[in-house]
Amino acid sequence: MNEPELLQQLHPLGFVAIALEALTIQQQVALFAHAKIVVAPHGAGLTNTVFCQPGTQVVEIASPHYVQSDYWVVSHQAGLTHYLVMGQTVDCDRFRQIMYQNPLTEDMWLSAAMIESVVALLRDMIQGENHE
Repeated sequence: MNEPELLQQLHPLGFVAIALEALTIQQQVALFAHAKIVVAPHGAGLTNTVFCQPGTQVVEIASPHYVQSDYWVVSHQAGLTHYLVMGQTVDCDRFRQIMYQNPLTEDMWLSAAMIESVVALLRDMIQGENHE
């Protein structure tokens, strides 16, 4: 829900938002094959991590009501480093059940403190790359 705030913090680090649905399959393969760090919400687009090179870092953002191990397994098998960032959702269970009948479609957001933690993690990753 607060993707613009997250992107605003990631942009100075060199991250860009990409709409995978606007790319051909070949473009998606090339993009992920050259990525050093992938930051994305849980979703089908993370399937492209199968094209990443070993050592790529994957930061998956997920709803606490829909935690799946799929992309951790892909990362593990492909030699990637996987991080799971837990977003926040609506606290009221009844409201959540009405709004989001499937937790896969549930909106989520990252608190300011969580965004700060993600940015710090990504800075550490980038600095680690620069020292290799």
